[in-house]
Amino acid sequence: MTAALEWLEIRLGEVPDELDQAIRAVVAGHPQRQDEGVGQALARAALAELDSVVTREPTRAVALSLLAADATLTYAFEAAAELGEDARALADRVGPFGLLGGRLSQTGGTE
Repeated sequence: MTAALEWLEIRLGEVPDELDQAIRAVVAGHPQRQDEGVGQALARAALAELDSVVTREPTRAVALSLLAADATLTYAFEAAAELGEDARALADRVGPFGLLGGRLSQTGGTE
């Protein structure tokens, strides 16, 4: 089990089972790299899931995937702040002028 999954373990006990499993699938599908902190790993997994969501037909399963990606990204910032990672740098890298903003502008989501 990666450090990211270990960190999530305690928090996912309060999440509905279906969402719990979806978040675990997001994180397990994009394993933490050795050079990543927990926050970075969770953010990367969340963004990868968002990438897959925008290319799929809108269904209940896709809505659950979107919710899991959103929750995983939220956990990424919580982990970064809690574990002493640079949460501001993570926000700059991921936020509206970073990776997430770039993805939105490519799909026309900022109009």
